Amino acid sequence: MPLKPAPIQQPIAGTALTNPIWVRWFTQLANFLSSEAVVLGVNADSGIATLTAGGVAVVSAPLVTATSEILLTGRGGNVANLGVLYVSSVTPGVSFTVQSTNILDLQTFSWMILGG
Repeated sequence: MPLKPAPIQQPIAGTALTNPIWVRWFTQLANFLSSEAVVLGVNADSGIATLTAGGVAVVSAPLVTATSEILLTGRGGNVANLGVLYVSSVTPGVSFTVQSTNILDLQTFSWMILGG
């Protein structure tokens, strides 16, 4: 049984948590964390990938849509050449491409698809 997050408290007016984008993101994250099923394998909504030559990785993700939020977290690797990770393109229903700002970056990263 997955851990259930604490209920989200009402944000203070004028803070970042009242920004509609952050509210949507936190709501989706809370819903994901409280779900009973995290999909792994062929139709995964999260996983681990590694950048290859040129600081690029194409991640197979049949659940990705044009409006999906894709979270990336670096896990280290070739520490001397770490860059900033970003999603450079999405092919809905097929894959998304992650790149680094450093073409020598070969780090491993975690990814998670929210929404869609």
